[in-house]
Amino acid sequence: MGKPSCDVVAIQPNAVSPTDLSGRSRAAIRRTGGKPAARRIPMRSTLRATIAAFALCPVMSWAQAALSNSEEEDRDRPASRSSWDVTLGGGAVAEPRYEGSKHYILNPIPFVAIRYDDLVSVGIDGIRLDAVHSGGLRLGPVLSYSGGRVAGDDELLQNLNDVQSSINAGAFATYRLGRFEFLAQAQQAVLHEHNGLFGKIGVTYQEPFPLFGKKATLEAGPIVEFANRQYEETWFGITPAESLRSGLRQYSPSGGVKDVGVQNSLTIQYSPHIIFRGVVNFKELVGNASDSPLTTSKSQFFIGIGAGYRF
Repeated sequence: MGKPSCDVVAIQPNAVSPTDLSGRSRAAIRRTGGKPAARRIPMRSTLRATIAAFALCPVMSWAQAALSNSEEEDRDRPASRSSWDVTLGGGAVAEPRYEGSKHYILNPIPFVAIRYDDLVSVGIDGIRLDAVHSGGLRLGPVLSYSGGRVAGDDELLQNLNDVQSSINAGAFATYRLGRFEFLAQAQQAVLHEHNGLFGKIGVTYQEPFPLFGKKATLEAGPIVEFANRQYEETWFGITPAESLRSGLRQYSPSGGVKDVGVQNSLTIQYSPHIIFRGVVNFKELVGNASDSPLTTSKSQFFIGIGAGYRF
């Protein structure tokens, strides 16, 4: 999760994703509610380009795992002369213009997944350090990037404050039991703290099977995303000033469970180096997020396809 949303060859968004690696796509789009928007900083584009290359789609969470995330794939890894495992690729994803929107947009998405010595990984959920790796348990800190939201993203956002992009820091824990993997993750925006705290819990089932003479892996499972009051106010709230400018009713949400959904992906190992992936994720906004004047559709779909080359 949430963030935001850099949700296709496990290309990010959003992890979120999560629940989920978009810069990141605008599926992670959000906004500032009860607080004035900070001015855009000229160097933000440079910062975004640098971080997005290594932390695609953190919070939005539309793609749960990187192309090289499974132990099955690790066993099929091409003979390596070093401890590095690198996958590069790209694709496209159809996603809401912003979280809660009924309008969709097709975005191209780059994908970068890097792992070193089963210790440090860079992928859909950002930069992760496996500080604890014992049996099926992995535990450690995570650093990610989430995109912001601007008035031009959708007509409904006109006359509302923009939301700045942010770097997020937190912790994750995963536990693999057979073909099941359990995930818990929470992050706090640190570059723009008013973007709030968000997280996700979920479980993924993995089923490998032959498909057209190639090895395929189906991954599916439920996910629940949560957020604190600051997050909800930033992305779903309407301040008195914004209400006056836009005509939307004033809205001050509280924190809690933000959405529930399912994440599904199909990965085809075309060759030892080439991987194709399709992602179909769905989430339903609940609670305060679903009641926001900005939420024109509680049901949110993320559909993507892509390919990657594993070195």
